[in-house]
Amino acid sequence: TLAQLAEASRPLTISVFNAPTEDDSALPWLQDLEQVDASNVYALYVSGRIQYDLHNYSASLSAMNQVLHLSVDADVLSSAYTYIGLSYDGLGKYDTARVSLFRAIQLDPNYHNNTAREELSGLR
Repeated sequence: TLAQLAEASRPLTISVFNAPTEDDSALPWLQDLEQVDASNVYALYVSGRIQYDLHNYSASLSAMNQVLHLSVDADVLSSAYTYIGLSYDGLGKYDTARVSLFRAIQLDPNYHNNTAREELSGLR
């Protein structure tokens, strides 16, 4: 139910170009979901994405590092490493960012994660 309420708040569905800089309406639902089940990868991942979009890079790093410890799915791990890298980039830690982005690419042999590749190539 909490996951559905968070989705009803429409996180991550707005175009980057039109996204409001303070759209954190889903965060309370996600935090409730985390309190109910601290091992809920969905809640942590979406919270981390929203925090990244809000430029709260430290909060994004915290959530995504928890995702790394809870998930075994290579696609989820690849995406988490991508947002870890992007968050480090936002904090000005470029070498650490590149290491994380390279790890994201290693976990994605089927080329599903274009974000990490574009960031490393300078296209983003």
